[in-house]
Amino acid sequence: MKAKTQSQEFSEWFKIRALKDDVSSQIKEFSRGSNNVAKCFSGYLINGYRFHTMKRDAKHKTQNSSVTLVSFTSSFASSKDDNSKIEPVTYYGAIKDIFELDYYGNFKFVMFKCDWFEVEEDKYGLTCVYFNKKLYQNDSCVSFSGPSMLLY
Repeated sequence: MKAKTQSQEFSEWFKIRALKDDVSSQIKEFSRGSNNVAKCFSGYLINGYRFHTMKRDAKHKTQNSSVTLVSFTSSFASSKDDNSKIEPVTYYGAIKDIFELDYYGNFKFVMFKCDWFEVEEDKYGLTCVYFNKKLYQNDSCVSFSGPSMLLY
């Protein structure tokens, strides 16, 4: 619940802060929020990389519904440790849905709703992904922005 409250508080603060004169016009447009209608796709091409939903992949021989995300995350050695270390954490997921959010023609964001899975490194240094052990069910989206081209 704490994360949800923080998200709501940030959204309210952001809308108010964006009204000030020292904020760029692009940030002001972003603060309005996206259009109420989002487009849904079974495939998307971003910067030369092709992505599909799991549902689409189930009907084809090639598979392009998996994603890998590296996040630099603060971690502590123990609960008494005050010195955090920023370390890369790799996440592995499968795309369930692809949405495109349009900010009134000013810019667009592509959102991948994913199932995220537990991973571990085996004794040979290979990454094992456990597709039967889902993680982060309430935090399942990843966003992409920048030049893109629609496929489907």
